[in-house]
Amino acid sequence: MSRIWVLIAFIALFAFACSRNENAADQLVPKEAKPEGKRVYGPINPVVLDLPQEVIQTLGGKDVDGKPLRKAYIYFKSLNLVVYRDSFDVKNYIESIAGAFAQLSGNKAFVDAADIWAIQMQARGTSNLVVMALNPTQAKKYAESKNVQKLLLDADYLMINDKIIPPAERMNYYTGKTPAPVPQGFSPSR
Repeated sequence: MSRIWVLIAFIALFAFACSRNENAADQLVPKEAKPEGKRVYGPINPVVLDLPQEVIQTLGGKDVDGKPLRKAYIYFKSLNLVVYRDSFDVKNYIESIAGAFAQLSGNKAFVDAADIWAIQMQARGTSNLVVMALNPTQAKKYAESKNVQKLLLDADYLMINDKIIPPAERMNYYTGKTPAPVPQGFSPSR
């Protein structure tokens, strides 16, 4: 009989413990961190700007669909353009990207809309690409100086194919002293 009372007491204690742990998640997150009310999700609307004709000519490529460049879509204060060309040339790509940045630096709509500018130029059908990123102030300084070496040292980011290039090495790639790295293939099994 005492075993039955012990078993009943154990079950009651277990049930009481479980009922107290019912809101365990509430104990893990402070009340003030939990949002009140209903969250509303909707589309993320970009700032859409027409690319200036001079920028289109400087970039001289097509969009992802093979159509002429026309618009820039700016999400979260970040401009990201992707341009496809038929051939790959690191020096030409860098000069075209730098020229487009210089031209955009004089366009108030672009300067106001985005804090980060990135342009990826890629040879269509290949993994050969150059990506450069900077901010409008850096682009304005380049527009005034036309000093590619300073631009390459100051740019926030330069990637050639799959390699991020440190500032001290960028001129070597631009001048052709160092050949472009071979793009790494992608395999789902890696």
